[in-house]
Amino acid sequence: MNTTSPVETRKTVPIFPDESANKSPRSILVADANAQSRESLASALKGFGYKVTGQVSSGDEAVAFSSEHHPDLVMLVTPDGDGETLDAVSKIWSQTHCAVFVIADSLEPAHVLAFNSAGAVAVLGKEAPDTCLRATIESAYSCAFAIRSMQTRIEQLERNLVHRRLVEEAKWKMVSESGMTEPEAHTKLQHHARSERIQLATVAEMVIKGELKLD
Repeated sequence: MNTTSPVETRKTVPIFPDESANKSPRSILVADANAQSRESLASALKGFGYKVTGQVSSGDEAVAFSSEHHPDLVMLVTPDGDGETLDAVSKIWSQTHCAVFVIADSLEPAHVLAFNSAGAVAVLGKEAPDTCLRATIESAYSCAFAIRSMQTRIEQLERNLVHRRLVEEAKWKMVSESGMTEPEAHTKLQHHARSERIQLATVAEMVIKGELKLD
């Protein structure tokens, strides 16, 4: 007979059984100047089923580790809204887009706002219970994932717009210089792109710069 209680079972089951899932962090970096506190937090995270891929003692080390290993989530423990931590949050988010979760002694509104403005997706007090910690981790990572997805989509739309403008400019240059129709110009651009196996926008840019002539 299995004597394992339901509570014990829940503690040992990973919360991300499918490693392809994109809304639970699969790797977490813990940054805390206090070695005992750092070990305690790492142990709690492992108990929840998370994989702690690194432990560092400063914001600068967290920036360097994130740049090299790209963990899903970076947890920065700080006594207050000090400049070093704010700088680390900003660098990690802007340079790597790793989700940043700050655990602070002080939850003064000004400090929370400063962390959020720097790029932290969540700020939690050190005295918060473990249930809050786990829920906030899930919420923070989901938020960061949504932001990254939105940014990626925006960047793709911007690239598409630039490419479309290049193609339109190239077509009308061909129309004005060679007397062909706009559909003919478009067909020639497409044919050259397919035959050379390069992007249509690249062909258009070559035409605009005079590096390629499609008669």
